[in-house]
Amino acid sequence: MNTITCTSAISYIDGDRGILEYRGYPIEVLAEKCTFLEVAYLILWGELPTQKELNNFSKKVMEHTFVH
Repeated sequence: MNTITCTSAISYIDGDRGILEYRGYPIEVLAEKCTFLEVAYLILWGELPTQKELNNFSKKVMEHTFVH
């Protein structure tokens, strides 16, 4: 009753049924089995990364976290 209704290609929520999904994956599965960077990749590109994709993505993220 107190939420905003919108259409999203990233998330799906049905409060009455207790469903929260990102890109078709239940939030419980993502929280229990995926790292933060895996979920970030999923949200950005629409699918969970392979190990090679995750390694490349993690490297890019780490490169941008260095303080000069």
